[in-house]
Amino acid sequence: MNYSADDIVIVHCDIFTCFGAGIEPAWEALKQNRHGFVPLARRIDTESLSSCYGALAPELDKVNSPSDYLLDYAARSAAKFSSDRTALWVGTTVGEIEYLHNPERRCTSDSLLEKAAEKFNIADARCLSAACASSNMSLCRAGAALRAHKCDCAVVYAVDFVSEFTASGFLTLKAMTTGNCARPYDKQRSGILLGDGAGVVVMTRAETARKMGYEVLAKVSAWGMSCDAGHITSPQEDGNFLAEAGRKMLERARVFPEDVGAVIGHGTGTYHNDIMEIKALKKLFFRPVPLFSTKGSTGHTLAAAGVMQTAAAVMMLKERVIPPQTSISDPEEGAQEMVSDRIRTLDKPRIIAMNAGFGGLNAALLYEGAALS
Repeated sequence: MNYSADDIVIVHCDIFTCFGAGIEPAWEALKQNRHGFVPLARRIDTESLSSCYGALAPELDKVNSPSDYLLDYAARSAAKFSSDRTALWVGTTVGEIEYLHNPERRCTSDSLLEKAAEKFNIADARCLSAACASSNMSLCRAGAALRAHKCDCAVVYAVDFVSEFTASGFLTLKAMTTGNCARPYDKQRSGILLGDGAGVVVMTRAETARKMGYEVLAKVSAWGMSCDAGHITSPQEDGNFLAEAGRKMLERARVFPEDVGAVIGHGTGTYHNDIMEIKALKKLFFRPVPLFSTKGSTGHTLAAAGVMQTAAAVMMLKERVIPPQTSISDPEEGAQEMVSDRIRTLDKPRIIAMNAGFGGLNAALLYEGAALS
C-alpha cells in the first residue's frame, strides 16, 4: 500500500479475552461460531448472580488483582514503543474495580492511569472513560493527536473485566440476559453478557512506521464521534446520532458507503441497542452491508469493546473473511440481509467499527487493508 507520510497506521495490536492471551485464540473462536460463556458462580459468589453467565478468562480466577495482571500483559506486549514522543490513552469504565474499597478512597480509574503510565513507561498519559465507547473514542483522540503531530506514537490501552460490581449493575438495569449466551441482532436476544477483556493498539504516522521499520497492520483512514445526550443508559432509538458519527467518518475519508466491505457493530444483544443500530446502518448505507458483532463470542468487554473490534478488523483484512455472527438463529427484522451464521468473503478491504455507549456516546472508525493502492 502506498501511504502518504501523515496517514495514521496501526503497527501493533494485541488482546486478552476469555479465550486467553493473543488475537489468534479469539479470532479462531469467532470463525468457528464459538462463545466463551460460563456460569458467573465460578468467580462471583452472590445469590442474585448465581444463574447468570459471563465470558470469563480462567487465568483471572487465579490472581488477586485482574487489573494488574491484564496491565502487565499489555505493557509487555507494547514495550518497544515507549519513547519521549509516545503518548498513552487508557480507556476504562470502572478502572481497578477490585480496589474500590481502598483506604485512600482514590478513584479506581485514577489509580489505573497512574499504574499504566509507569508500566508502559510513558509520561504523557491520560484516561478516557466514555462508557462502552471508551476505546474507540480513545483511538479517535489518539489519531487526532498523531495527525496534529502532538506525538509520534500513540498507545491505546483499554480494559474491563467481569466483577460483582459491573455484573450487579447491568442486572439491576435489567440489561443482562439470564440465558447462557448473548444473541446480537437476533429476534430472540434478551440482553448482554459481560466478558473479560483488555487490549493494546499502537498507532503512528506512516512516515514514522517506515523510519522505524514497523510492520503496518492496517490504516486508520478516518473517525467520527457524536453524542445525543438523550438518556443516561438508553440510546436514541432512531439511530440518527450513530449514523451521524459514521457519516462524518466517511466524509473525512472521502469514501463512499458502497466501498465499505463490512461493519463490526456494537451489537450488545439488548433490544434497544440492536434496533437502533440496524436503523442507523440503514440510514448510512444504500444497500445491506455485511454486519457482525464480537460480543456474541467474547461477551461485552465494556471499555475494551473497541480494541476487540480493532483486533477483529486487523484479522479480517489479513484473511479477507467476515466471521459468522455467533449464536444467530433468527435475525431481527432489517438485519436478515446483513448478518449470517456462516463465514463470508470480505470483498472490499474497508471495515467500519462502531460503538455506542451510555450517555448517548457514539464513535466510528474506518480501517483499510494493505492491499489498497
